[in-house]
Amino acid sequence: MAAQEQQPPAISELLPHAWSGANKTVDELTQESDTWLSSVPPSEILQRMLGNHFTHMEDVWGSKRYRVVVQDFSNITRTKSQGALYQSCYAHIENDIRDPDWTSGTANQRGNSEKVDPVGNLGGQSAHLLSHAKVCHRAYPFLAQAAIGINVQDLNLDGNLHTNRRKLLVGVQGGHHFTSLKGHKFNKMYWKLQGEHFDSDDPSVLVVPLLPLEQIKNWTMHATHAVDYDVAVFTFGPRKKVVARETLQMAKGTCSPTEVTLARENLTYFVKGIAAHLIWENVFESLPEKYFVPSNPSLLRWKSLVEQLKGNPEILIPIDLASIPRLRIAKARMSTGTSLPDPWLLLAKSAINYSASNGQKLMPACPLPEESDSEDDDCGIPNESGGKGEEMSSLTDPFYLGALRRVGFG
Repeated sequence: MAAQEQQPPAISELLPHAWSGANKTVDELTQESDTWLSSVPPSEILQRMLGNHFTHMEDVWGSKRYRVVVQDFSNITRTKSQGALYQSCYAHIENDIRDPDWTSGTANQRGNSEKVDPVGNLGGQSAHLLSHAKVCHRAYPFLAQAAIGINVQDLNLDGNLHTNRRKLLVGVQGGHHFTSLKGHKFNKMYWKLQGEHFDSDDPSVLVVPLLPLEQIKNWTMHATHAVDYDVAVFTFGPRKKVVARETLQMAKGTCSPTEVTLARENLTYFVKGIAAHLIWENVFESLPEKYFVPSNPSLLRWKSLVEQLKGNPEILIPIDLASIPRLRIAKARMSTGTSLPDPWLLLAKSAINYSASNGQKLMPACPLPEESDSEDDDCGIPNESGGKGEEMSSLTDPFYLGALRRVGFG
């Protein structure tokens, strides 16, 4: 057998709960969706359309109080070897800091909103997991260090320590690739309506990696570790049914009880860890008082929370409420055919969203996403000619209902 024939197909193509837009036209994806829909019972389709098919977070988990300890941040912090794929974020750190408003001139701005997301929706929008905003990113340097696996202070650099630490997020001048974590391809996920439901001041979605914690930390150790992985998807809050109806109608997978438990454990590690870093790190170092103004209420609320936690280090963490075998939790596959972000960053973002459900949002919200500054973009859907960027705005909303009509329902 030839060597090429011995190579297994992409894992995501083998799994029944995975969607992929890689090398597919919109017509091909529509046909794939129609085929799947034809196998779904009409009664289930109706429940999906009502937002009732999948169990919401509040029906799975309650909460309990937990007193944060300094070790909680260490538990989620990577070592330098674990963050080896982020070496470009500090390889040229001696260079001058880049303008935080920098946007790659080669980014396909229109095409960034024309993706298939991990739960099968066309029109996935780019969500930056660590802040992409000009002011908001200033709250994240210590999380950036933990994700990358270095402490800038240990590099013994000239210049201002706070500025050098912020370089990890915004990058440096000099024309090098991937010098900023916020613009790195691993810091981006595509998700339908993400600006309303996922990356907002009042989020409604959790996307929790289903990998053991050590594997999450090792994911950026080497290219061979940066593999596809599954996620559990929860909607929550006052709009949970609306959000499920708008975004989870095409979700094919369901988590096992073991996976639901793993999701809770992972979320708990990161809720604790992010809270600990607020208490024991100087998270205000890049945020002078001039930034805390009434026009940025999210930042003001965050400052108040940090001060509260420093005085009383108690947070709320998730606990099981129900018998898991009776629950139906959506499962999706993260891959280069949809999105393949660093699971550490994705879990950090979901932990922040979970904390918002308890009125303790651990990091300030970003504004609606700016144009993508990603220096690489490999998750696109080609158009009929094989390129990216065909207009699809007319498809994003009626896509599901049109598919229903084509299979004779509705």
